[in-house]
Amino acid sequence: MKLNLPHVTQQNNAIRNDCGPACVAMLTERTIDDVLAVTGKRDQQLHMSDIMQALRHYGVDNEHHRPIHLPDARSWLSLGYPIIALVGYGRLPADLKGDPKYNGNHYVLLTGFTIDGFLIHDPLQPQGWVLWSDSALVDVWSYPTKAMPLQGIVVTVQREIVEPEMAEFGIAVNDGINTSIARHYLDALHLVLGVKGDTLAERQGHALAKLAMLRGAK
Repeated sequence: MKLNLPHVTQQNNAIRNDCGPACVAMLTERTIDDVLAVTGKRDQQLHMSDIMQALRHYGVDNEHHRPIHLPDARSWLSLGYPIIALVGYGRLPADLKGDPKYNGNHYVLLTGFTIDGFLIHDPLQPQGWVLWSDSALVDVWSYPTKAMPLQGIVVTVQREIVEPEMAEFGIAVNDGINTSIARHYLDALHLVLGVKGDTLAERQGHALAKLAMLRGAK
């Protein structure tokens, strides 16, 4: 699924730190210069709070969340809520970068997802809906420079969903994509509980029994 949002590029703009204003422009149908005039910070990197205030200036409700995990992001996107994410651009694979020389922090807009990853409106790209794999997004979102990881602004104004079938099955897609992650957590839990068994179902049965015993002992 993807959200029907325009893409705004910063490639034709002479101002260096305008990825944040570009994301606001995508969500408000304003220009980068319009947004910069509202923030009063030309050629300065915007903080999350600056972006949130600019969005509210244009009547766009939003919320700051941290941490945002990929299942959370899919759930919000399935509701029609885009997400502004602060990422460490230098960790992004070279073939996904709009500017191969830029390695600093960067704001991007999450605008949808597929079975293969997330669709990104990257202001450094000439066009939108660039596909980033789950692993690529997690890596850059987890390691911004001198900033809190996995933080983002969820824009709580519903946008039109294009190709909605993926949104309708968002929970099922999440379950399928995150099976390996769930298995990892289950294996760790089984190890802590000292549970053994040949199959996952067998280990789960032993784990539930042991948890019931521990609960009854309280």
